[in-house]
Amino acid sequence: MPFTFNKSERICSKKEIDHLFANGQSFFAFPFRVVYMSNEDQAEGALSVLISVPKRKFKKACDRNSLKRLSKEAYRLNKVSICQHLSDAGRHLSIALLYVDDKPRNFYEIQKGILKAFMLLAEKHP
Repeated sequence: MPFTFNKSERICSKKEIDHLFANGQSFFAFPFRVVYMSNEDQAEGALSVLISVPKRKFKKACDRNSLKRLSKEAYRLNKVSICQHLSDAGRHLSIALLYVDDKPRNFYEIQKGILKAFMLLAEKHP
């Protein structure tokens, strides 16, 4: 699996986002709150992802964009493990990664949070 983050892997539809937050389950993997839902309608790929940083906590757009960029990069480099696990099990997941910390974290702390989230997802969906 290549280290890419294509448009097909992103959750863009307002309807799909609302459905995820209304029916999904959640847990914390600091600095993220992870909302996930099994999605059997998805035809392509094992995983769909939404990454969000709240405007309430980071007023400057450049700060929000920087955190989103770091989160996307950490996801892109580490998605192989969770995608392999889901495709072996024949499952499809929709995931929202919501940044919950009040201060910006560096790349290694963000990557650690994403790896922890993937580990917990693998335990919840054997």
